[in-house]
Amino acid sequence: MSDNTLTITGNLADEVELRFTQSGIPVASFVVMQTKREKQGQDYVDGAKNGLRITVWRDQAENVAESIGKGDRVTVTGHLEPQQWQDRQSGDNRYGWELVADEVAVSLRWATAKPNKVNRRQRGGSFGGGQQGGYGQPQGAPQGGQEQGGDPWAGGGQGGGYDDPPF
Repeated sequence: MSDNTLTITGNLADEVELRFTQSGIPVASFVVMQTKREKQGQDYVDGAKNGLRITVWRDQAENVAESIGKGDRVTVTGHLEPQQWQDRQSGDNRYGWELVADEVAVSLRWATAKPNKVNRRQRGGSFGGGQQGGYGQPQGAPQGGQEQGGDPWAGGGQGGGYDDPPF
């Protein structure tokens, strides 16, 4: 992780764009917009707007593309990377920044989320969409942590298996 860690919260300016490199690695990009609110008398009005391009790689890129969309409020933590490109019209060099995301989360400041509605992907495997299930869950294991009457800790701790309590 880089020393220049940044966290930004704002709304997606547009839909997430998911692409794949020539070697098949997923990469998603989107712009997070922030609008400063200014009080004028008794009312608030929109002030200056600021946008920052976000880039997300690998499995997280696919997860982000499936989970968030235009207008959603998100919090992103990552590191800044300088960017350079040529202006298409003038040919002049342009400079800017992008935030390469380590974490992307939906903000719950003005929204709600339903409990137990997170679909987890198994780690490892291909880039083209993992299987549903918990991280590190053995093949053929019950989904959703529900076993023996809905108690995920059932099993009595006798077998030393993956579902035994850690204490």
